[in-house]
Amino acid sequence: MSPISIQQPGNSTTMMRKMNSALFVLLFFITSACQPEQTEVNTPQQYWGEIYARYLAPDEAYKTELTFMSGDSASTALPTRINGNVLIENQVMAARQLSETLVRYQLDYKATFSPDMKFSFQTPDFKRKELPVSCKTLPAFEIKDQEISKSTGGQIILSSPLQLSEEEAILIMLSDAQKQTASIAITGPAQLETITLAPDQLKALGKTGTGNIYLLSKKKGAVQDKDIAWTYLLEYYTAEQSVEILE
Repeated sequence: MSPISIQQPGNSTTMMRKMNSALFVLLFFITSACQPEQTEVNTPQQYWGEIYARYLAPDEAYKTELTFMSGDSASTALPTRINGNVLIENQVMAARQLSETLVRYQLDYKATFSPDMKFSFQTPDFKRKELPVSCKTLPAFEIKDQEISKSTGGQIILSSPLQLSEEEAILIMLSDAQKQTASIAITGPAQLETITLAPDQLKALGKTGTGNIYLLSKKKGAVQDKDIAWTYLLEYYTAEQSVEILE
């Protein structure tokens, strides 16, 4: 007769425990594989800048200003001071504290006019960020017959055609002997070779006689980059000319 095999009670329990452990490990790896990979995302510091630049042609002089805001969004951005130099054409702009939090960077300097300018500042990762802007010169001009009539108007003749974009405008600034001023604006887009002045545009002038005239161009716009947006206002002033103002 064959011997009877007697199974020990502990063997079944041990086997079940091993099966449960293997199943747990298998489920862990399956669950982990289904989970999306989590990576830490660092949102770069966002900046908002405001540029103002003016060029006076008779003095060959620039006036430049730049202010900054920083934060996570435009709605929560606050005035900020830049760590490191803020430059215009590789010249250091001075920081002027306008209030407890607001700082404006400024520099006035003399130079031959250049249509392209580059502002730059240092970011927290020690890289320099450039903010380029451009503004064209105004052509030479003369007044037809060197006179303007309050009753019949006048005409300005440009030495070369002037193309105005949607961002650009030109102002004709007239003043009489008593310094009463008439300002006449022409907005782009437009192409100008002569500018005709109508009598109703000269109503602000009071006294006849010798007055003055100069042209002023304005360019206003905005630029969006990946980590900074900036607005700009650029102005160019011609020299004054004498003009005879008639009734």
